[in-house]
Amino acid sequence: MVISVMSREAGQAKTTTVAHIATVLSRRGNTVVIDDDQRKGARSLEKIITTKQPRTAYTLDVQQDGESDAKRFERLSKNYHSIILDSEGQIDDARILELAGADMVIVPTGLEETDLDAAAEMMQMLQKIGNPKAKIRPPKHKLLFTQVSDKELYRHAYHEFAVRHKYGVFKTCIPYCPEVAALSTKGLTAFDNVSNDDIQAVADAYEAVCEQVIP
Repeated sequence: MVISVMSREAGQAKTTTVAHIATVLSRRGNTVVIDDDQRKGARSLEKIITTKQPRTAYTLDVQQDGESDAKRFERLSKNYHSIILDSEGQIDDARILELAGADMVIVPTGLEETDLDAAAEMMQMLQKIGNPKAKIRPPKHKLLFTQVSDKELYRHAYHEFAVRHKYGVFKTCIPYCPEVAALSTKGLTAFDNVSNDDIQAVADAYEAVCEQVIP
């Protein structure tokens, strides 16, 4: 199972989503994460892994010298049940080939107007990926609403994306929790410190998302 998590805008809980999903899927089999977001200011998964070692249940892969992306995936697929990419939102030719090999692309987004506009643009771009002659098909992709604190705003956004535009949208949203945001800055996830109901709600939400990715 290859999962790519990507967003056009910073601050959408993309790397937080990667860390939580990797933690859940690591219970089902060996899981490896690829930090593929090289944008300036992007939060580093390496920092999270370094902070959590040796407790982290998943591995951060480092590409070998001279190793092509295709060879890298071939190597990882032999040893890991799940491969998760923390990807940047730019879709170029190399990214298209990468996404074409993904089983699922997750697009996390907040509920601010600029967030939703960027998410809509991303979903449109993902739908256009495809080349019948090269046997490249658009990857399965879904929108994930994160940091949700306004239920009414969430319901409106869900209707707009899932019903009106008929985009794939996860039925579960990730509730906003300042304690989880604080844990995230320390390289931890909700699963590392379930000390109240709000943190538990975030953990449960990511569990539910993973059930929708791998039933």
